[in-house]
Amino acid sequence: MRFSPKVIDMKINFQSDLAARNVLLTHDKMAKIADFGLSTRIYFNTSERKGPAENMVPVSWAALEILRGNTSIIEYSDVWSFGVFMWEIFYVGYAVPYGDKDFNEIIEFLQGGHRLGKPPLCPKHIHELMLECWYENYLYRPTFKQLKTGLKRVANPEQQTTQENDIIVNNLTYSSSMINN
Repeated sequence: MRFSPKVIDMKINFQSDLAARNVLLTHDKMAKIADFGLSTRIYFNTSERKGPAENMVPVSWAALEILRGNTSIIEYSDVWSFGVFMWEIFYVGYAVPYGDKDFNEIIEFLQGGHRLGKPPLCPKHIHELMLECWYENYLYRPTFKQLKTGLKRVANPEQQTTQENDIIVNNLTYSSSMINN
């Protein structure tokens, strides 16, 4: 599995709702992040979002400091969401972050030091980047610039081990057979 450097060259505008549902790919594989405003109406009556209508939060993608009711830390809270976004990508849309946990269960899970597990299609070093995005103390989280540097390793196939490539190819084959059935 090879990632195009164009996909890694995402330009991040801080927007507090970074999730796969808000990412579009252009014809030249440039990722564009947007929020069409529909998500507020779509998720209004579910446990997906929590808070008054004018101040709702996408719970499964929100950083722990936001879930606790604290202020969003501009870049670092979006880095947390970016980690969840990467997790979504490696599950190819077949899993929901935190499964069927409700708001309080998610907070308890995260405060207990737990984080989302490694998706089957995800290389170990990418999951390690995700885990860095989910540090409780936002000061330890990477910046988007640091994430970009870490992701470029994936775009360089010489740095991937043969074993990693074999695992990814086998998982992709298995996943595509699930999709076709």
